[in-house]
Amino acid sequence: MTPTPELRRIHLHLPRVRLMSVNEMLRTNEHARAKSRDHLCGKLAYELAKTGQRPATPLRYVEIDVVLWTPYPFDVDSKVGACKFLLDSLTRPKSNLELVRQAQRQKRGLFIPLGVIHDDTDGEFGLGGCVRRLTVVQEMAQSHSLTLTLQEVLP
Repeated sequence: MTPTPELRRIHLHLPRVRLMSVNEMLRTNEHARAKSRDHLCGKLAYELAKTGQRPATPLRYVEIDVVLWTPYPFDVDSKVGACKFLLDSLTRPKSNLELVRQAQRQKRGLFIPLGVIHDDTDGEFGLGGCVRRLTVVQEMAQSHSLTLTLQEVLP
């Protein structure tokens, strides 16, 4: 009998982090969206380093739970769509060319995927992707914050 592999779990709380809704993404220019994405990626990198939870290798199959704490409610589509930059930040670079571009962008302080998860492809309903389940819940609060849990699962 083979031993069950150790499944990794990452749990982060990001205070004062506000995700852009889908409507905001559509209304803002490219530079404002990039700035918001870069800010979120920086916050994630900081929390991963501070808590020592950044994995040495990307998680291959994950279930992701996100709790958005907001002073006003999102629409259903905005609630899930707001996680786009979050998922983009968690993925790994897709090729060696991207790794080169990543080094160039890092020198300018721009967005770099963190390599926490293998990719952001859909794995629900047997599709074979990395993200086996994405659950987004919103809670009403006085200020914005975000709680993120990634649980590695077996294929």
